[in-house]
Amino acid sequence: MTNFWKNADKQAYFNFFEETFNAIKRVNKHLKVGGPAICGVKDEEWLQDFISFCESEKLDIDFVTRHFYTVNVVPTEGHYRYPNLRKLKDSLKELEKSRKIIDRSKYKNLPMYITEFNTSYSPDAPLHDTVHNAAYTADMLSKLGDTSELYSYWTFGDVFEEKGIPFTNFYGGFGLLAEHSICKPTYWTFYFYNQLYQYLVEKTDNWIITKNGDGEYTGIIWNYKNEEGYGQDINVSIPQVNGKYSLVLEKVDEKHGNPLLIWHGLGEPASLTKEEVKVLKDSAVPEITAKMVSNLKNAKIKVCPDSVEYFKMKKICGSQDTGYSYSKLI
Repeated sequence: MTNFWKNADKQAYFNFFEETFNAIKRVNKHLKVGGPAICGVKDEEWLQDFISFCESEKLDIDFVTRHFYTVNVVPTEGHYRYPNLRKLKDSLKELEKSRKIIDRSKYKNLPMYITEFNTSYSPDAPLHDTVHNAAYTADMLSKLGDTSELYSYWTFGDVFEEKGIPFTNFYGGFGLLAEHSICKPTYWTFYFYNQLYQYLVEKTDNWIITKNGDGEYTGIIWNYKNEEGYGQDINVSIPQVNGKYSLVLEKVDEKHGNPLLIWHGLGEPASLTKEEVKVLKDSAVPEITAKMVSNLKNAKIKVCPDSVEYFKMKKICGSQDTGYSYSKLI
């Protein structure tokens, strides 16, 4: 905390929180106030002491906040950091402990909000720009709701002032978008999740499949290399259907939707020309394939390591125009 508040200490923060809480509630008691936004340093101690303080001062907080990052501290190399991701299941234990601390207190069942989350806590970690980050984030999004009511990715874009002005277009910033609004792979993770339907069909450690009321399906599949850099393909069974459907696949992997690869091929220019910006934007989209299927049964999608895939199965109504034959064209 001393990086942000000179000579800060825990009790000073608690006193500051109490003054702020009471001031806001005097203005409007219906405004929601909570804390303490712990961020990975002595989490259990801070949260327990914060809750004890709020109980002793009779502060009826409305929610509890914290941050969530899944890497260990590493030294810088030049302008950058290259952290290794922890096993997600190990990191999620931090959230489970926080949830238990809350539920042991008078604030049982109070919502927990993750007001910052990402893989690395540093805006200088090239990990953020990778497909590996996109696949790992997809896994996080499938599990954060088990303990938390809300979780906010840190951040939308790479324009971020904490460590000064970036040296290049891809510098490991937190954002879903690089400079010039170039979509990074993790952007598509969120985009794919936003396309899911309202009814859950299946959820595993590598995919989520959903459906709507019309018997149509969407799904997101993720696969990332382990901590040692090894991975293998996974095969996902997609729902059986009767009748004619279109099956659309959108894929982000090392060769698709990965502008970092193209930027590297361009010579890693620190400043981009208009032509280079266009090339990067054109490269920053998923590979899209589509095919018609009928009475689908026992079909599988193969997903390679460090990739995120989305599929949509939509009913086809009607038939092709009289005399039209795509097979004759190919």
